Amino acid sequence: MQRTILICILTFLVAPSALAEQLYVRHDTARDTISVFQVGFNEPILTQNVRPDFRPYIHPIVAPDRRGL
Repeated sequence: MQRTILICILTFLVAPSALAEQLYVRHDTARDTISVFQVGFNEPILTQNVRPDFRPYIHPIVAPDRRGL
């Protein structure tokens, strides 16, 4: 269930920007996060926190142009 929700969220948030920007997803198993990055930047534009037995949440969310939310 969590995986399906995550895929839907990433599809609707990332798909429109994917045509204009090069994005990639990084899964950090040590921190239990899945983050979306723009090529050339070290800070994620979106991070899904997915710890086991914990309510998942997204933080941070940054606009792909990095000018706001």
